[in-house]
Amino acid sequence: MKYARKRLRLADEARQVALRLRELRLVAEAIEVGEHGLKLEGPKAGLGEWLGPIEEAQGRTEEALAAWLAVFPEKPSLKIYKTIK
Repeated sequence: MKYARKRLRLADEARQVALRLRELRLVAEAIEVGEHGLKLEGPKAGLGEWLGPIEEAQGRTEEALAAWLAVFPEKPSLKIYKTIK
């Protein structure tokens, strides 16, 4: 986790690492990397679309909202708007 925090520079890199962590059933770590990725450079829609539902399933509404808000500017849609609302 420390390595990922130091070395990841792009949101999509964080998404890829988070996906792998989730495959390994390290959900908490995957969420942590995903949340960190929202603060990185680059397009965030893919990461936000992946992270939003996971945060919701964990009952983390504020974090889910942050994920969906990262998606909306890049992929505005009525569905995402309603999710945010």
